[in-house]
Amino acid sequence: MRKECTGFITAVKNAGESGRSLELLTPEGVTYLFAPGARRLNSKLLSVTRLYLLIQAEYEKAPGFQRLSEAVVLADFSQFTKDAELFDLAAEAIRVVKIMLANTQSPEPFYALTLLFAEQMNKLFQSSAPQEQFQMLELKFYLYLLALCDFDVPLLCRQKGSGSALSKLCSSLSGLSISQGIQAQSSAILTGAARAQLQDIYKEQLDIVI
Repeated sequence: MRKECTGFITAVKNAGESGRSLELLTPEGVTYLFAPGARRLNSKLLSVTRLYLLIQAEYEKAPGFQRLSEAVVLADFSQFTKDAELFDLAAEAIRVVKIMLANTQSPEPFYALTLLFAEQMNKLFQSSAPQEQFQMLELKFYLYLLALCDFDVPLLCRQKGSGSALSKLCSSLSGLSISQGIQAQSSAILTGAARAQLQDIYKEQLDIVI
């Protein structure tokens, strides 16, 4: 029986003689798919087994693994990876997300936030933004991760001292604290709703226009 999922590819490894193993971040958490023959030049799966693609996947459950049979690319967030430093920055951010996902029963907001982060990385790269803007985006991303884990981020920043980078960033926040804003809008949400709600919080509190 075939199943479907939408996922953001966060890791790709060679597997078997010519296949690839994919790690996907999905609204339900992390899942793994085996793409048989994906390293062959004539494989229909070759173009959909790259890092930082958002794909719609069809797969079959087999003993011990899930076999990818069809996939369509919904969005390509990989342009910024042409820069080695930006690639390293994003890889570390996604590593932290996966650690947090292992300790939560509500993966959907983490999934939505990671997609927004990848979109913003691409937009900054396409506009040839200075390195400082990428670093600020990463810092804001980590603030949201803390908020999703129920930290009172503005309080945490104040405790770090007025001269810290976190405090300087939080000094520009308006309205609700980040954690209050997310908690107020995070009950019984679907992926599309999670994305929209996170966009609203971005605009209101962190001055990022999506």
